[in-house]
Order: sequence, then C-alpha cells, then structure tokens
Amino acid sequence: MGKDARTRAGSPARAFVCVGAEETEYLRAGCGAVVVLLTAEFNNPAALELIALLSASFLVICPRIPRGVAFADWLSNVMDGLGFARVSIVAETTFVTDVLRLAAEDEARVHRVAVLAARSEIAEVSRFLE
Repeated sequence: MGKDARTRAGSPARAFVCVGAEETEYLRAGCGAVVVLLTAEFNNPAALELIALLSASFLVICPRIPRGVAFADWLSNVMDGLGFARVSIVAETTFVTDVLRLAAEDEARVHRVAVLAARSEIAEVSRFLE
C-alpha cells in the first residue's frame, strides 16, 4: 500500500506508492468502487473539484503521471502496488489512447473508461460511472 499519507480536512489524502524504481505520488479520496482519474496536473483546482465530486460515490485515485515511462506498464504497476485488480478510468483526452490500449490488452483490469473532455462534462462522467 502507499506510504506517507497526509491529509487536511476537506482535501484528499496525498500519498506515494513505490513500484519498482518508480515512486508515484497520488491523491486518494472517498470509498467504494475504484476510479483512477488521469489528468495532466493531478492537483490543480479542476482536478480537486472532480475528485471531490467523484469521491462522494467512489474511491478516487489521482496519480501524478511521470514522463517517459511505458504508460500501460506504469499504470498496471500502480494498480498492483495499491492492491487494485480492476478499476474504472476517467482520463483527459491526452491519455485516452494509452488507456484504451491498456483496456484492450487487459480487459479484466479495466471496468469502464470515461473521457474527460470539458469541465461541463463533469456531471456526465459521474452518471456514466454509476
């Protein structure tokens, strides 16, 4: 499981998971079915707002995505490191190709994929994951 969890009232917990030589920082909030939120800036105000919305119904994991890694391997390793066998993924358009490739290669690990295209679609993402 992750290490060094820190939180403030009303904010997601910040923690780290070590996978091989790679240490990944992530935000964690809520409980229930796991949703991995993939955004270019994992802790900006828009991401924090989406985490707050989704965490009312789901366990949300929002990792800082490292540059220069094999994306599918990295995400699978993060899931393994956190003990998640199957997740739904909400991803910004930047990451959709990699997410769909992972979903196609390992259908058992990815339950659903939702594309986060615009701020106005936040409520639609929540309904899609229900």
